Amino acid sequence: MNLHLHIAQIEALIEEGKLEEAKNILAEYFKAPVAAHDAARARIALMLASVKVSNAYHRIYVDALKEVTGLVRRINETNSEITERLQLAEVRSNLAA
Repeated sequence: MNLHLHIAQIEALIEEGKLEEAKNILAEYFKAPVAAHDAARARIALMLASVKVSNAYHRIYVDALKEVTGLVRRINETNSEITERLQLAEVRSNLAA
C-alpha cells in the first residue's frame, strides 16, 4: 500500500465534501497491518488525516450554526418591528377614538 497516495486521496475527498468516504478509507487503514518500520509514520499521517476529517465536520457544524443564528436574529428583528407597528396602530386607534 502506498500511504502517500491514500492520504492524498483522503484529502481530496475531504476537499470535495465526501466526508463519509474519507472516513471509511481511514477506518480501513486503521484495520490494516502496517510494517514495523512504517508504523509510527503511518499512524501520524493517519491521525493528521483523521483530524482533517474531524475539522471538516466541525466547519460544517459551525457554518450551519452561524446560519441558524442569523435566521433567529432576523426573526427577532421582524418580531420587534411587528410589535412596534401594532403598538403604534393601537396608540393611533386610541387617539382617534
